[in-house]
Amino acid sequence: MSKTFTKFGMIVAFMLSFLSASAYDFEVDGIYYTVTDFSNLECMVVSGDKNYSGDVVIPSTVTFNGKTLTVVSIGNSAFDYCRSLTSVTIPDSVTIIGPYAFAYCSSLTSVTIPASVTSIYHRAFDGCSSLTSVTIPASVTSIDSAAFNGCSSLTSVTIPASVTSIGWYVFYGCSSLTSVTIPDSVTIIGPYAFAYCSSLTSVTIPDSVTRIGDYAFEDCSSLTSVTIPDSVTSIGNSAFSGCSSLTSVTIPDSVKSIGAEAFCDCSSLTSVKLSENLELIEYGTFGYCKKLESIEIPGNVKEIVQHQGTLSWTFADLKRLVLKYSADLLVSSYYSNNHHENIETSWDSKLTETLEEVFFDRQMEYPMPLPNVKTLSFGEHLEKVQVEDIQNCEKLETIVCYGTEPPTLPDCSNKQYMNVVVKVPQDALEKYQQAENWKNFWNLQGFDPSEAGVDEIPSANVEKVETGRYDLNGQRVGEDYRGIVIVRYSDGSTRKLIAR
Repeated sequence: MSKTFTKFGMIVAFMLSFLSASAYDFEVDGIYYTVTDFSNLECMVVSGDKNYSGDVVIPSTVTFNGKTLTVVSIGNSAFDYCRSLTSVTIPDSVTIIGPYAFAYCSSLTSVTIPASVTSIYHRAFDGCSSLTSVTIPASVTSIDSAAFNGCSSLTSVTIPASVTSIGWYVFYGCSSLTSVTIPDSVTIIGPYAFAYCSSLTSVTIPDSVTRIGDYAFEDCSSLTSVTIPDSVTSIGNSAFSGCSSLTSVTIPDSVKSIGAEAFCDCSSLTSVKLSENLELIEYGTFGYCKKLESIEIPGNVKEIVQHQGTLSWTFADLKRLVLKYSADLLVSSYYSNNHHENIETSWDSKLTETLEEVFFDRQMEYPMPLPNVKTLSFGEHLEKVQVEDIQNCEKLETIVCYGTEPPTLPDCSNKQYMNVVVKVPQDALEKYQQAENWKNFWNLQGFDPSEAGVDEIPSANVEKVETGRYDLNGQRVGEDYRGIVIVRYSDGSTRKLIAR
């Protein structure tokens, strides 16, 4: 009981010292101290009348007035703004490095953190712009916010397996940091944790992490790859915004929501695979990703948020858009008063004017304007073609329909009926030849999965079943056929097999 009380008393004394950081009880060999525990003869290092400079070695014990005291902590702002301080040796008697302890020591190049330290408080090394490396011992369980913020010369850091969370701004602005090892003990990467680490080239996030905080890797401009594990369920606002060297990203199926502007201004991003369980795409998610030309919206997505009615900021200059099967889709708008207007809105023309290839397998309340579309593909679940003013799609060259039942098609132009190539399932060709408007196309033809030139676009987030087998000449065969076969499935996909 007495040990618990003593430890509690030390923490209380330590925290109270923050209120009077410049006060000290005594000075020995140029280092200032305050007594934190008279019963156990413990003290902490504090600031004094003169700034510390040069190489400072803090002793584990210090003698004053015939009493030997143990140095157990480094107090609030003890060394802050000591711009001539070059190195510090901390003894293994110290367990706590307090807030702002070494903040803005711009000449500090090295510091040894002993294995006795359990807590590094907020902004402890903030602004130590000459610090090149730091080893955090396995005894540390807590790295508080902005602990190494602005350490612009820090090139590497090893985070021990004892740490469970990386707090706000911990490595913010560490512009020379090229690599970081995140242990599998970490569950949360806090907001701005690695933001503006402009030399960071790759990050592997361990399977233990469940949440990537807002702005966690913002403006990591050298980041070329990132591995997001299946344990992550949410990606925060602007988590990877401004990562201008990031070329591809795969969002695992564990992720249900992507925050606003999460990958905004990733100007080299060319490939994105979204989580099949994704339900919400916030505004600006892929805004200004000028090289991202193709994206597939999984069937579980229920809401896509526009910013004040502008979807072109949520996505970028897309040329190919795939909308997989789902019962409904809400396109809502976000406004500056921080709310979503949960009403179906029309598609943003700035987004749709760049689209050259679109695949639909879901119904929408409003038709989509597609002035520059070249290829339209319709999934097996589509009942009605929802293209705004399809007669004005003057660049339309090809229509591919995967449904065995012809969807309702609006009137097309005479030139479209004469010139557009329409491909429909071979087994349903006769139905299309008799269906309204479909029958008017001069180039209406059946296709099978082995036919060259038919793009394979997954159409359904539902169980797929085999719908047919074909030989290499495109002739349908039975299940007893032996040899190389092309198997077609209900979602429009194909697979080449050897039937034995």
